[in-house]
This record gives sequence, C-alpha cells and structure tokens, in this order.
Amino acid sequence: MTSPEQIAADSLYQRAILRVYGPWLSSDVPPDPERRRALARVRHARLVLAMRGTPLLPDPPAEVRFNQMGTPR
Repeated sequence: MTSPEQIAADSLYQRAILRVYGPWLSSDVPPDPERRRALARVRHARLVLAMRGTPLLPDPPAEVRFNQMGTPR
C-alpha cells in the first residue's frame, strides 16, 4: 500500500515533470526523438495527476530574455 507521504512526493515529482518537459513540446530546440519522449512523460504525468484528482497548476508565464541590445531573442 502507498502511504500519503509517498503519494504527495510522487505528485510533486509529476508536477516537476510538467514544468520541465512541458516547454519542450513547443520548442524547436530538442530533436524529434527527445520531443517524443517529453510528450510521453508529460502525458503520463497529466494522467497520474488526473487519476488522483490533483488539480493541474497553470503554466507559468513565458520567460523573455533580452540581449545586450535590448531586443527580444
């Protein structure tokens, strides 16, 4: 049987997966095989959290960085 602490820790882990791999799905940087793995991980994390009834956190706002000239990259 899984303890409440284990479920809480795993839920935090699944949320971390969404935060790390979620942005990769809309990025052109990772190669296709890695993007497919990221998609599978994100789908699994969402499924696990949905099965537990854990609300998904909204996506954080996009981070915009500027170069030395002050223009968006």
